[in-house]
Amino acid sequence: MTDYETVTVDATDGVATVTLNRPDVRNAINAQVQTDLAAVLDQIRGDDTIGGVVFTGAGDKAFAAGGTQRLAQSLQYTTADKAEGAAAFLGKRAPEWTGR
Repeated sequence: MTDYETVTVDATDGVATVTLNRPDVRNAINAQVQTDLAAVLDQIRGDDTIGGVVFTGAGDKAFAAGGTQRLAQSLQYTTADKAEGAAAFLGKRAPEWTGR
């Protein structure tokens, strides 16, 4: 498999193990992790010998701490984006759901 900056991939017996490899920051997701994961998933999707994927994190503190503040600040959502997301979320609720 290809080498990536922030993740490692091991494929054995039809299972790919994808490891977030930033233990010094508890595997926090940043733009490079997103880029690497997208590339890994594209590679796995094209490999007919892989039938399953396991995600894990390096180190013994956390699987992933979540997104970095820099990543969160870089995401720009418009009011229309938020309305569309809310509508999609609420559309999945059963009609009797009242929100309470």
